[in-house]
Order: sequence, then C-alpha cells, then structure tokens
Amino acid sequence: MEKDICQECCEKEEEKHKEILRYLNNNPNASIKEICESIKVSENNVIELIKYKRVTLGIPVEYNCEVCGRKIKAGRVCEVCKGKMEKELGKAVEKLKKEEVEEAAKNLATKYALELRKKKGY
Repeated sequence: MEKDICQECCEKEEEKHKEILRYLNNNPNASIKEICESIKVSENNVIELIKYKRVTLGIPVEYNCEVCGRKIKAGRVCEVCKGKMEKELGKAVEKLKKEEVEEAAKNLATKYALELRKKKGY
C-alpha cells in the first residue's frame, strides 16, 4: 500500500487485511457491512483492499474515484480520469522526447562547430 506509516502500524494493518481475506475465504458473498461487523474492522480497511485489487467481493461494491468522486467498482480512479491521466502522461512523454532531441541536436551542432573551428585553426 502507498502509505507513510511506521513499521508497527504497517504490520497491524497487514494483519487486519489478512483477517479480512480469511473471513472472505469462508464467506465469499459477504458484504462490506457484514465483514466490518463480524471481524471489527473499518469499512476503509475493506475498501482499501478492493482499491488495490488484493480482494474482490462476491457482490458488487461501489466507492468513489480518488480524483473526481464518481462511483467506481474497481481500482482507484474511474475510466474517465484514467483516460485523462494517460493522455496527459502521453503529452508529457512527447514533450520530453522533443526536448531530448532538441538538446541532442544542439549538442551535436556545438560539437560540429568546435571541430570545424579546430580544423580551420580558430
């Protein structure tokens, strides 16, 4: 999980997750509410496992996209936000490639100019 927590808290959280997974092995169609009531964990613990795709429930579950708040059933962001993020990432990659090519061309031109000066004795 992507959290900044101490080792002890991380181990406690991981134990909660294991307990949820054990419960679901015995009760595959349990709802989030049933899980929380039976083993005394928070709804956020269960939803976190679903978001990070460590568990799937036998019944449909909806929670909010972390970017826009739309209801989703899997992952951390909805398809619309995912598409926007992919598009922005693609643009950023293209910009970096263009900048790298321009920098390489500039360096090559500088190198060529220096070699030319050496040959001409400048």
